[in-house]
Amino acid sequence: TEADLSEDTRTQIIGKLKKKRYRVKEENGNLFAEKGRFSRWGPYVNHIGLIIFLIGVMLRFVPGMYVDETLWIREGETVPIPGTDGHYYLKNNRFTKEMYDSEKEKEVFSEAITKAGDGTVAKTYQTDVELYERKNDSLPGEAPELKKVKNGKIRVNDPLKFGSYALYQLTYKEGELDKMVFQLIEKDSGKSFGKVAIDLLEPKPEYDLGNGYKV
Repeated sequence: TEADLSEDTRTQIIGKLKKKRYRVKEENGNLFAEKGRFSRWGPYVNHIGLIIFLIGVMLRFVPGMYVDETLWIREGETVPIPGTDGHYYLKNNRFTKEMYDSEKEKEVFSEAITKAGDGTVAKTYQTDVELYERKNDSLPGEAPELKKVKNGKIRVNDPLKFGSYALYQLTYKEGELDKMVFQLIEKDSGKSFGKVAIDLLEPKPEYDLGNGYKV
């Protein structure tokens, strides 16, 4: 306090504190020195960051703000991308994969190969695609008019990005049925009236076997 400190002592103390980059204030004969005041803002910054994070999490539940859809697409097939309201389409031109085939690779990844069950594990796989944008609002049953946007390759952890979307290669299937063949046979005689091959991707409503027979 003012009674305890002489003016010279007070001046010396203030001078030494300021040299050490303290901010010094005097109030009612008392000295107040501080530095690093920004640390007081730590709790505010922390809580503001948490609020922003929670707002971001809640936005995932707002329609149109977050899309997490799965798309299965065969080679040669062009399908609309879910979550884009039919505005974008994707064509699968080719799927390729590389296996662990050398003895050294099999030895290094033996545990993973054993867990696979069939003794094979894909080293890498990718899909060569074409991205299309719908040009017009097509009527129900009418083929949409598409405009090619770009070519791309989708690999694991290497997505195809466009606009605010990203397409990831998650997994793959092989040996899926694309056609089924049936034969029309008369039960009593066992006579066949012909075969019909049904394309599972684009089945027709009716198949003519000839001689008046239809399926």
